[in-house]
Parts: sequence; C-alpha cells; structure tokens
Amino acid sequence: SNQPLSLEASVLGHINDELDHLYEDRDLQQEQLAGLLNPFGIRMENGIGQVNYAGRCNIRKHSGIHLIIPGQQGPITILLMPGEYVNDSQTVRSPRFSGVIVPTDYGSMAVIGEQGEMLDEVITKVSKTVVRDT
Repeated sequence: SNQPLSLEASVLGHINDELDHLYEDRDLQQEQLAGLLNPFGIRMENGIGQVNYAGRCNIRKHSGIHLIIPGQQGPITILLMPGEYVNDSQTVRSPRFSGVIVPTDYGSMAVIGEQGEMLDEVITKVSKTVVRDT
C-alpha cells in the first residue's frame, strides 16, 4: 500500500528515529532559537523556558523544527510543522509516548511526552509563544 503516512504516524516515527535527541542537555538561548525559526516565518514572542535541543527536521513533505524541553516524566518533544495544516486536535499515542497535534496559524504543532506527562500547560504556553511572523 502506497498510502502516505498519517501525520500522527509520521510524528511518532520521527520521534522514534531521533530518540537520542531526547537526552541532549544543552540550554539553548533565545537568539539561537530565533535563528532557527526565522526562515519558516515564525517567531517566539517570549521564552518557553529551557530548551535542551533544537534542530531542523523533515516530516512528510515539509521541513519543521524539533525542540526538546524538560518535563516531569521525562523529556517532552515539540515539533513545529509549518505548512502541515490540521483541522482540529489529534491524539498521538504509542506504548511509550502520548501527546497531541494541534492546529496553529502557521500549520500545526505536536507536543509529545512520556505516558502520564501533563501536557496542557506546555501546549498552551507554546501555542501562545510561537506565532507567525507577520
């Protein structure tokens, strides 16, 4: 079957392919993050707290941004996916991870943690902070 992977499957596949990034322990500065976001036409209005890893990544047809921040249960992955539009929130689940893909004004964003991680505050904070650069 030559079906394109669902966004949910692509997101989980990407996290599983990049597991080593979960354990990076850098503390990236605001300017470094801004430099990564600028080419995508998105910016951060203010900080989202500690970011342990940030890099460009490819998900399906689009380039996006892969961020790792510390959580309570373990690292939390944030994937900013410009151009990857969704109509409403989608749950993402695997035996190890759970999270959500949410619509944004530039595309969508996935926030994925270890099972049991409380993600609502992170989703709210990142949704408010990362915006289209108008």
